[in-house]
Formats: sequence, C-alpha cells, structure tokens
Amino acid sequence: MAKIHQTPADQLQFLLDIEAIKFLKARFLRAVDEQIAAPSPERLAAIESYLTPDAVLEVGVTRHLGISAILRLYSETIPLVRSHVWHSAHCPAIVIQGDTAHAEWTFHARALSKGDRQGPTFSYGRYVDDYLRTDDGWKLASMKVSFVPEP
Repeated sequence: MAKIHQTPADQLQFLLDIEAIKFLKARFLRAVDEQIAAPSPERLAAIESYLTPDAVLEVGVTRHLGISAILRLYSETIPLVRSHVWHSAHCPAIVIQGDTAHAEWTFHARALSKGDRQGPTFSYGRYVDDYLRTDDGWKLASMKVSFVPEP
C-alpha cells in the first residue's frame, strides 16, 4: 500500500519522484534502442549513467550482474543479432519508500534481426524494476524482464 502523504510538500515530492522515475525509464530505453541501432561509446555511457554500479538485469533466466555485464549485453551480444529495437513501456505502478522505489511496467518492443528480410518481430511483457535515489537522482538498481507468449 502506498504511503499517504500528509503535507503539500510531501505530496509534491512524491509526484516529482514519480515523474523522475518515469523519465529515467524512458531515457534508459531510448538509450538502449539507439545503442543497438548505432553502437557508440557515447550511447554506452548514457546507459551506464542510468544504472547503479551494482545493477542487475534479468532477462528470462539469464542474469547480468553489474554495469560491465549489462554494458556487454548492449555493446556485444544484442548488436550481433539485432539491427533495430524499439521499446515502449506503459502503465507504471510505482511505489516509493524513502530512497528506494519499485515499479512494474507493461511493455511492447519491435525488433529487426540482422539480415532478416521477413520483417519485424514483436515482444510483449513486463518490466519489474527497483530504483535507488542517489546524489545524482534516481538510478536503476535492478530490472527483470519477462515476456508474455503470443496468444
């Protein structure tokens, strides 16, 4: 259950935090999409800037532990098989407790495989994220991606 904010200042801070987390997720997904389409050190640096040093990314049963592993995924693994990815996250349910937050999002993604002339594939699923407030603002601490099979 979400905490009830008693003062207008608490209510305002709560809304500012919610918007900051939504903006962080949008920037992170855009940086990932841009990195896959046109890999560069600058895009990897942007991805890194949105993560805590010990961030964890789970995709299905695979865990990527720490920034280095996550950056390898986006710089070495995915660009070998994908030429384009476009993510869209929606309907966030965000709970903030002090300097931590938990969010669940629905998503859909469109991807083109390298050399594939059959057209895009589409994915649907959920992101389950944990966030940490730092001196530099909110950062992603953990992300879990689960895919929903096509009906």
